[in-house]
Amino acid sequence: MKLDWSDYGALADALAAAHPTIDRIGLSRDDIRRLVLALPEFDDAPEPDDPEMLDAVIYAWIALDAEGEENHPDD
Repeated sequence: MKLDWSDYGALADALAAAHPTIDRIGLSRDDIRRLVLALPEFDDAPEPDDPEMLDAVIYAWIALDAEGEENHPDD
């Protein structure tokens, strides 16, 4: 399945799978862009039409941690 910039949720899932231990909070927009471009499933322009798409990708990626904590609380 080919991904493009509008698939920010799927991109977040792919990034989480490819980089499970990376510190997402410290990543710049350029870091996110490079990581997305390196995904084998990614097939789109090197820059998104809307720079806010980079923010959407990182917010979705960070949200994956929050969802995991809700589904697996520490006892």
